[in-house]
Amino acid sequence: MDTKRRNRGRTLRDVLARFRLQEAGSTAIEYGLIAAFAVTVIIVTLVQLRENLLGLPFPKLLAAFSDALS
Repeated sequence: MDTKRRNRGRTLRDVLARFRLQEAGSTAIEYGLIAAFAVTVIIVTLVQLRENLLGLPFPKLLAAFSDALS
């Protein structure tokens, strides 16, 4: 009931003008886009590192270490 009383007499043009002047929403969207970009870069980097690490001879190294210790 309280919101109906406050919105009475406002036109769509007034509401859109107020919305356009508010900057908090656009700042949140910008931070969200920056975070999404950062996450994308991190994921791509991790995938590339994974492919490079899988090519390393870890089983041979582990076998050599276990042979050296026994």
